Amino acid sequence: MWRNNPGEKAIRDRRMRLFVERVLMPLVGMIVIVAGLFLLPPAIAAAEGHGVIGLWSATKFVSSRNGSYWLGTFRAAHRNLVVRNVDIDGLTGPQSPGVDVRVLYPGGDEAFLPNDKTGWLAPALFICAGVGIVAYWTVTVPVRLWRARKRRAWSAMLGR
Repeated sequence: MWRNNPGEKAIRDRRMRLFVERVLMPLVGMIVIVAGLFLLPPAIAAAEGHGVIGLWSATKFVSSRNGSYWLGTFRAAHRNLVVRNVDIDGLTGPQSPGVDVRVLYPGGDEAFLPNDKTGWLAPALFICAGVGIVAYWTVTVPVRLWRARKRRAWSAMLGR
């Protein structure tokens, strides 16, 4: 086997393209839709004002390739609910540990600023992106396979 054989490279490229088109694309689309569906209900609840008002204090700064954010502890105003490792949506600027921020906690692992009515947009865009990916795959891949099958049937019928 020759490594620099152009025919082998074309076969590898075609196999990779087929894998991305037929397997990876719908899988990523479905994962994005499911992630958006899990993130959307708490965000909508917070935008409508449902949840527990309390204080969030930064406890740990997490930094990764995807960005950096603060995790903190949520304490309800009536002090009988304490939740650790809560992310806060919509907080900009530097924080320091121990400084309290007033938040609305609808449940889960994310709190929202009380006046933030746009926290639901990111999960909704996730869902739209996932639906777009799956719709694009549905229109391109099965239609292309159907046309190829039809073309082969016509060729066989015409004896070509």
